[in-house]
Amino acid sequence: MRHTEVKGNILVIDDQENWREVLSSPLGMEYVVQEAASYEEAIKLLQRQWFHLAIIDIRLVDEDPKNVQGMELLETIRKDSDVTSTIIVTAYPTIETVKKALHGFKADDYILKHSPEDGSFKLREYRKSVQQAVEKAKGLYEKEDSTSKLDLITGMSLQQMADAIATHGEIAKSKTAKRDFKIELGSLVTDLLRGLSPLIPHPNGARVSQGIMGGATIETDYWSKMLGKAITVRFGAKDEVDLNVSDKVRESLTPHLAGVVCLSEMPFETFSADHPAGGKRIESKVH
Repeated sequence: MRHTEVKGNILVIDDQENWREVLSSPLGMEYVVQEAASYEEAIKLLQRQWFHLAIIDIRLVDEDPKNVQGMELLETIRKDSDVTSTIIVTAYPTIETVKKALHGFKADDYILKHSPEDGSFKLREYRKSVQQAVEKAKGLYEKEDSTSKLDLITGMSLQQMADAIATHGEIAKSKTAKRDFKIELGSLVTDLLRGLSPLIPHPNGARVSQGIMGGATIETDYWSKMLGKAITVRFGAKDEVDLNVSDKVRESLTPHLAGVVCLSEMPFETFSADHPAGGKRIESKVH
């Protein structure tokens, strides 16, 4: 199974368990669905996972008629990304909240909560709205994700990587390969990281490791918010990179280079600037 075959990540946020079930259960076979029962739970999930769609209840503390944390969450999501689709659900609609959600924060739909038992919750219409919202996000994501990922390699300059990799193998022997190194490396890295953004590089940055033929390869770690998991990226001259690794996400080849991405067991906390590893946290975003 390819780890990058993402059906569509959906986050359902509602303080009422029965409504989380109503909103989540029809989607579980087609999408990867996660649930949050509060604003705080949703924020924690959003820090480490990227979602094609967030389905948000406006009042996340049902006993408090003034609570509009769902709108605050909608604003937070929209500030972070124009790509994530959003659907607002509420049992307490007002003209002001509808206008603000749809026009101010560009929500994709606004669904009124009615009792599922009385037949007024239209399951077919709900699933259609979800499908359209996810497909819209996928289209926008693919457009944004096609840009170069070379600038996401931190801790080493392009020249340092070239000096390390080009000392062995075909690249060292070929003037053309050395001259075109940046173009070839950019193509390789972009292909390796395709479909894995947003990415949080590890504070330690890239490092040089030994290849299978004794030369050098480059390794770097990221937290993939698309997968909600850590990944390790390794690349170098074709004859130096072992492509037969466990938990492989993807491999890629160019005329002179090879690269592989595999899952890592590194915890999310190690990608924070506050972690003892130190360093500045830089996150690639899908705008």
